[in-house]
Amino acid sequence: MKVGFWVALTAIVGVIVAAPVLLSWLPDDDVIISTHKDGAQVPRCIPFLSGTGKVPVGHQLWVVIGFGDEDGEDRYIFSRPARMRNGTWSASKVNVGGQAQALSPYTLAAVDVDQATDAMLRSTLVDLSDTNVVAEEPFKDLWRLSWTGLPSGIRVMDEVEVTRKPGDDLSCTETAERANKKG
Repeated sequence: MKVGFWVALTAIVGVIVAAPVLLSWLPDDDVIISTHKDGAQVPRCIPFLSGTGKVPVGHQLWVVIGFGDEDGEDRYIFSRPARMRNGTWSASKVNVGGQAQALSPYTLAAVDVDQATDAMLRSTLVDLSDTNVVAEEPFKDLWRLSWTGLPSGIRVMDEVEVTRKPGDDLSCTETAERANKKG
């Protein structure tokens, strides 16, 4: 009887001691968007988007904008990678749609991107050199690639449905240029 008691007690203590270590190996998928909630109205340029949570080591959190195109297809634009620190994340200057999109619906999503997909997204470039399209000087164009589905290597962590606010049609670049001219 005494041996059984000590074996049971040792097992219970072992589980209590080992549980935090074992649980720390599980990926944190508690990423949430905290600056905007479902139904919010947002400007074309969201100056600051943030939340809490972590992604597994070697992964990157990206902000994605989802919208419906003219054919009714869902499309996704990778806005920018988030900066992560101490269980919080943030992204600044997030463009939501184009001009004259007041009251249009959008999805703001925080997505976990694996290392290979992150490298692909960061290296993607729009090359207009072999076209007749007149391009602006570097970093003035608002060209964005969009997808009809999210590429493999991506997991949606949190998303909120928002609507573009009427009356604020400046992109983040235009907002910064206007502020520089005033200053």
